[in-house]
Amino acid sequence: MLEPGSSDLGSPALTAAFSADPALVWLTAGPLPTGRSLRQAADPIDASARRLGLPGAPPLWAELALGLAAGGLHPVVSVPPQTPLDDLLALLQSTDELAHCLPGQPAVFWLPCTLPLLAALEPALLRLAGPQVVLASSLDQAQRLLAAAVEAASPVVLLVPQENAAAPAAAEPLAAQALGQAVVARPGTDLTLLAWGAMTRQAVAIAGQLEATDDVQAEVLDLVSLQPLDVDTILGSVQKTGRCLILEATTAMGGIAAELAAQIAEQDLLWLLAPIGRVQAQDNTSRAIGPSLPIKPNNARVLAAARRLLAYE
Repeated sequence: MLEPGSSDLGSPALTAAFSADPALVWLTAGPLPTGRSLRQAADPIDASARRLGLPGAPPLWAELALGLAAGGLHPVVSVPPQTPLDDLLALLQSTDELAHCLPGQPAVFWLPCTLPLLAALEPALLRLAGPQVVLASSLDQAQRLLAAAVEAASPVVLLVPQENAAAPAAAEPLAAQALGQAVVARPGTDLTLLAWGAMTRQAVAIAGQLEATDDVQAEVLDLVSLQPLDVDTILGSVQKTGRCLILEATTAMGGIAAELAAQIAEQDLLWLLAPIGRVQAQDNTSRAIGPSLPIKPNNARVLAAARRLLAYE
């Protein structure tokens, strides 16, 4: 039997949310304990009875989660990190289809992801019409997003960078963070740095260095919401600064960075004082050994790109 705080819950953020919301039900990998029933899973007193094992096929995970949501519960599917890409794509497709069949049902899919996995999922994530997709830049932020996601009016895919999944979270439950909204991680007036996920902390550090060495006030915007994009906040920041640099930790063509650049070029062109800049990961593919992990943009590359935009007249 599992208790709140068990390592089987996957992370401190999940454990904290489990303690704060008696309607939460965890759907996790592993066999269903003998005698467990959906009625027991709804018991707010016996916390150990609020865990259900995931069925074998990922599309069934979505069916079970939205079925529990229709019964008034707050299901959170803790997607195993080792889930194959094809199974994840099937899960996203099934969730999207069910969101149209069962509108208004909150269900959260907590998905730890690496940079290569995020790059592989980007095209599918951007095509989703039913679920919201949010990407946390820290575990504390993931906890705040989770608190909002369990009360949302639609399924939420909550992506957590895997390097942050085991990081310490706040000791006490944190206030919910609104879904669908970008967050100003650092205010500024001279340049907009658009980042998401693991790149947000790097963008904040770059902004600090630009202030110290170049007397430049760079605004860092953490997208948070990948689907839908918070276009109004993004355009407002670019209109204020006149310059925009997009930081992307993957090499995916036609992904989030491309969509951001297109939106800004279409709607903010007359506000721009310089071309839209993009700094992406370097492709580390070798003809001898084949594809490898992309190389994230380092601080030197980002600083050089930012200074080119600032010097543009």
